[in-house]
Amino acid sequence: NAIKKNWISKNKYLNKNIDQYVCISNAIGEILIHYGVSKYKITTVRSAVDPSVYDGLIKSKCRELLLRSVSEYHSHGVVISPSAVLIGNASALTSQKGFETLIESCKILKDKNLNFHCFIAGDGVLEDSLKAMRSSLGLQNEITFLGHINHVSEFLSALDVLAVPSNNEGLGTILLEGAFAGCALVGTRVGGIPEIVIHNETGLIVDAGDAAALASELSRVVCDDVFRSRLAGQAREHVLKNFSLENMVLGNLAVYKKLLKPETASGEI
Repeated sequence: NAIKKNWISKNKYLNKNIDQYVCISNAIGEILIHYGVSKYKITTVRSAVDPSVYDGLIKSKCRELLLRSVSEYHSHGVVISPSAVLIGNASALTSQKGFETLIESCKILKDKNLNFHCFIAGDGVLEDSLKAMRSSLGLQNEITFLGHINHVSEFLSALDVLAVPSNNEGLGTILLEGAFAGCALVGTRVGGIPEIVIHNETGLIVDAGDAAALASELSRVVCDDVFRSRLAGQAREHVLKNFSLENMVLGNLAVYKKLLKPETASGEI
């Protein structure tokens, strides 16, 4: 979110007593510089997630469990094709996450007669309005709201595509999770997302709020299994290399060492 110009924010970000700001993405660093923080007070140490929670999870089994639970949950006869490409997201249902754009894009996919189903996991202040939007667009058979879920890793591992249409993000750690879950990533050009999703390499990226563009990119991964698999594999490699727990720990440790012994610090973090 944009930094406010009140005295609380100024005291937090323009405080002479603060030696260093550690940013979870380069995008956050740019926001601080624009606000007036010296670039010499800023270090980027990207966030990471633990990949070990995905060890032993088999996508086909996770998919089977998800579809079985949904068939038991639905009381109005929704039938999901066994061959449908599963799109989804697990986030708070707030304006930040851009779920309206995802729902609009699903309408376009439906009009193209594509074989897909979209799962939205999470709860929040927009839950009722998003469900109403689903109904008004006639997408009851294409979109399932799961509410709050406890086992995010199993859910993400059941998906083929992780769609993150956020309107703003510091980094977008759900995308790191999606990479380890073996999903093709589709996100928006906001915050740190472009540092994870490199277009046509580690995923696909569109402008925030552009449902037509989102639908177009989702169509590519829905219709092309080989392309979808290649993006998922490259996303995992990229995240393992650039967003590892080891890099996060060592990066923060290097900041502390630099501040404690500035005369001995050298090299880029």
